[in-house]
Amino acid sequence: MKLYVMTDIHLYSKRNWLSDPYKWDRKPTQMQLRESEEIIREAFDIILKDPDTDTVLITGDLTDNGEITSHEDLIKILEEYTEKGLRILLTTSTHDYRELKPTKYSKKDQNEGLSYGYDENYEYKRFIPCAHREDLRAWYAPYGRDKALSVEHDSMSYTYELDKKHRLLAINDDYICKQKNNQRGLNQELIDWVLSECQKAKEDGVTLVTCLHHPVLTPSPIYKLIGSRDIVYDNIRLANLLADNGVNVIYTGHSHIHDIEFLKSENGNPFYDISTGALIGYPPVMRKVEYLPDGRIDVRSIVIQTLSRFDLQGKSLPEYCREGFFGMIEDMVASMGEDMINFAIYANSISIRPWTVYQFWWIFKAVGVFLNKLTIGRVYKWCKKESRLTPAQVEPIKNELVVPVILNMVQKLYAGNADFSPLSPEFSIIMGTVAIIDDLADTLGIKLKKLLGYDTLRDVVEPLAYNNGIDDYDAVIDPSGSPEEKPELPKFKSNKGLGIIISAVLIMLFTLPVTLPVGIIGAVLIWLRGTKTFNPYRDYKKVLPPRVNKK
Repeated sequence: MKLYVMTDIHLYSKRNWLSDPYKWDRKPTQMQLRESEEIIREAFDIILKDPDTDTVLITGDLTDNGEITSHEDLIKILEEYTEKGLRILLTTSTHDYRELKPTKYSKKDQNEGLSYGYDENYEYKRFIPCAHREDLRAWYAPYGRDKALSVEHDSMSYTYELDKKHRLLAINDDYICKQKNNQRGLNQELIDWVLSECQKAKEDGVTLVTCLHHPVLTPSPIYKLIGSRDIVYDNIRLANLLADNGVNVIYTGHSHIHDIEFLKSENGNPFYDISTGALIGYPPVMRKVEYLPDGRIDVRSIVIQTLSRFDLQGKSLPEYCREGFFGMIEDMVASMGEDMINFAIYANSISIRPWTVYQFWWIFKAVGVFLNKLTIGRVYKWCKKESRLTPAQVEPIKNELVVPVILNMVQKLYAGNADFSPLSPEFSIIMGTVAIIDDLADTLGIKLKKLLGYDTLRDVVEPLAYNNGIDDYDAVIDPSGSPEEKPELPKFKSNKGLGIIISAVLIMLFTLPVTLPVGIIGAVLIWLRGTKTFNPYRDYKKVLPPRVNKK
């Protein structure tokens, strides 16, 4: 049995622009909303041409924010490709409707069932009516639930017979389990239904193909820090529960991270979370999955390389998507040291408000200048002993900047398969620096477990540098067994923590007569500078450096 798995397609209707979106310079963004329809159609065209299978599973976040126009356009596309021969099965999720009551993480206008659209000046300022959750019930019933074996009414979860040996268990986890941070998950009624369907599958002798929108296992240690509320509620308990009831593999999305994770339940049962990146993000990817006769699962990644309906001006689609996402980050870091206005506009996209940039620009600028000039050679001087590298080993890369190395790690967080070889000097310098920080924290008695959820910073950074686990792109998984064990990565140790602390205390004592009054004066000046009066869009009318790409 074979099928395609895609997620987070985030279709955004071109009717949400008051003018032709292609007449404007492209704006940097994580998701290619303007080109979402073209990318979705390209993915469906690829599947249509595949003689192996006609089945595609979409695991939630069908639209950007639930705009009715986007749903209408998507349903037309689904109808068109269903008529062409595709069997499309899907679940909806949190981006497919708007809340009708206030929550901590949504604005008042959004609570009234509205999202934002673009005005005639390509500004994201118009209000667009959005679907309510109940609207989704009828709209998407033809894509799985109408022919379901069983349906859990409230959640719109269902089971569907893929063939005589395989049964889809499509779970919708958009229920708010934890009001404090709006965390989604499965309520007890849904859990009971899932367990009953697991029991039925066992009795019928069929294999469950299970999907859920939010990750069950953390796609990366750092995601636990930056996206903890976006992991399914009570995730480890749920993973154990599913593994012990016959669900050993689950297909997830939401994080936009392309990743495969493994956990062994407390009862010794394996559990694999196969998370797929966003179809309209970076990389533009889906998976082709084959259930082999011997019980193993062959998982292959399909990265969409081009668009037949859009002129990429000589770029591949992955290059185009990377430019939209990471080009924004690169430009933000570059402007951090020299251009307050552009930095404020970029930083606003990651929730650093313009007035914060305005107040603390002198700090942002100093950090930006430092980062943009920092070389690998300088970092090596700090961690020479810890890295265990000779100057000759570092010589070829000593003048390379550190920022691209950091951005590569962030890029691989989303794309999967972090690729700094453990034998490379970059890996040794990264981990040598981390060893110094870990020793400093240990000397100060800082419990990183409480701050990060991990014993050391190494546990967080190492997976960003090198993937020592399951291949995130192409893997053959044994649902009844554990992945192949790999040798441990080299350990890096430091004993500089005490020396750094003593040096810092001495410097502070000798400079206190100067730093104290300067600090007080600086605080007063920041207060006098004002807070929410700075608006780079309104006050300066300055546009971002264009990343031009027109139709």
